[in-house]
Amino acid sequence: MNYKKQKIIQGHTQEGYAILFTVVVVSVISLMAIGLSNSSYKQLVLSSLAKDSHLAFYQSDTAAECALYADNKLDMSIPPGPWSCGVDAKAGNDYILDVQPPDVSDPNTTLYYLKPDPMILTSNEPCFSIQITKDNVNFTSNIKARGYNVCDINNPRVLERLTEVDY
Repeated sequence: MNYKKQKIIQGHTQEGYAILFTVVVVSVISLMAIGLSNSSYKQLVLSSLAKDSHLAFYQSDTAAECALYADNKLDMSIPPGPWSCGVDAKAGNDYILDVQPPDVSDPNTTLYYLKPDPMILTSNEPCFSIQITKDNVNFTSNIKARGYNVCDINNPRVLERLTEVDY
């Protein structure tokens, strides 16, 4: 009789050990899965940020080329109002800029602003804005071309890149 009691106690001890071992193994696997998904999420955010940064930089570069064309070929004789600066081949729409009248408050410099068309200022499309400063004394020009991955400035994912050209 004493032998049967001892056998039952040993059986219960082994069953508890198996449950404890199972819980430990499941916990380790869960921690590994959480760590891998956390790492994957960080990589996803990083690659998205890199894509947005490239898009903003290319918009900035396009804006600088547009400003160089306007300054050299058109000699900044662009009338105030909407002005097209090429076509976006991917989307098939014009880069429309709203040309502001030149600021001539300082007789030594002339300041031009070319901003995105007001219709797309709240869109999720990429856009750019340009500021051209012409020094009338030294006959030099400064172009500040800002590119945005999203034209809506209130969007928390907006990214701005600046390309500056002096000549």
